[in-house]
Amino acid sequence: MALEIPSSNYSIKNFLIFGFILLGVSVWFINDGYNPNSNYYKKEMEKGEGQPTLDLKINRATPFLTGAFAIYCFVSMALLKKRKIVADDNGLQIDGKTAIPYSAITKLDKRNFQEKGYFILFFQENGSERALKFSDKHYDKLGLLLDEIISKAGGQNANAGDETASLPDTDSPDENTV
Repeated sequence: MALEIPSSNYSIKNFLIFGFILLGVSVWFINDGYNPNSNYYKKEMEKGEGQPTLDLKINRATPFLTGAFAIYCFVSMALLKKRKIVADDNGLQIDGKTAIPYSAITKLDKRNFQEKGYFILFFQENGSERALKFSDKHYDKLGLLLDEIISKAGGQNANAGDETASLPDTDSPDENTV
């Protein structure tokens, strides 16, 4: 049976909340910048003697920027909902693109999993060793994924479950965060 690890609800909700805040700010600035019945609009037009002041011009331009960022947040949220890791009998499928067979896994660094919520998976790809960092900031249920990797790859690779294995520098440029 395949184990599906969904994208982090925390990240999805943050994008949703931030998107609605930006949308609210956009509406507020549209009201202040374009509504001739608003007190702010009247006050700024009086200051400028019939011409918009710099503050009013900023209130007219800001909604486009905040609206664009709100749209970015909603699109990012929708894309995050689609992200997932699938662990089946053959290996790991990351977002349906990257496939890592269990036989390619060389090392597993889980020393920081309890404290910081991430582990690093080292595997062979095209003759070179790559590292992927799996963080609970990006995915939920990583404990289940870690157990699955240890159970499937642990028998094939002697140090796959060893949390004190000597590992290369994890800040190397070939390390990716998933």
